Amino acid sequence: MKSSKLFRVLLMVVAMLNINSNAYSLCLDPDTNISGYKKSLSKEVSEHDSIIIGEVIGNNPLQVDGSDPEGVTAMIYTVKAIKPLKGNTPRIFRVQVENDSSRYPMKKGEKHILFLLSEDEHYLVDSCGNSTPLPDGDKVVKQVQKLLANKVHHHP
Repeated sequence: MKSSKLFRVLLMVVAMLNINSNAYSLCLDPDTNISGYKKSLSKEVSEHDSIIIGEVIGNNPLQVDGSDPEGVTAMIYTVKAIKPLKGNTPRIFRVQVENDSSRYPMKKGEKHILFLLSEDEHYLVDSCGNSTPLPDGDKVVKQVQKLLANKVHHHP
């Protein structure tokens, strides 16, 4: 009887992990080192170079580290900017996502709101932040637009 209850609990946990693509991210609180940390939206809006709505139009594995068990060090996603919310990006740009426990996975054809940091010739996404696939992230888009509108009105 106990083993069937444990099985049901484990099954429920596995199902919950598959709900959101960000569920695979291991995000530790910088102050407490406790898992489950998520950066506040207002902090991410103020700290990131660019925030865009974009569509993933391609992906390529980056194989640099031979010690990686799958041989994939990172994924390079090609993204088409659909709508800039903050900052400027090229119309087509690359996002590098490290293949580790805090990766932000994306699939070709998906649209995302992306909070971007510029690094060399590509961008980075903080998987512990608020980047989200659409339409699930529609609420995040509205909150970002509101935060940015308030910033403009309070800082002429």
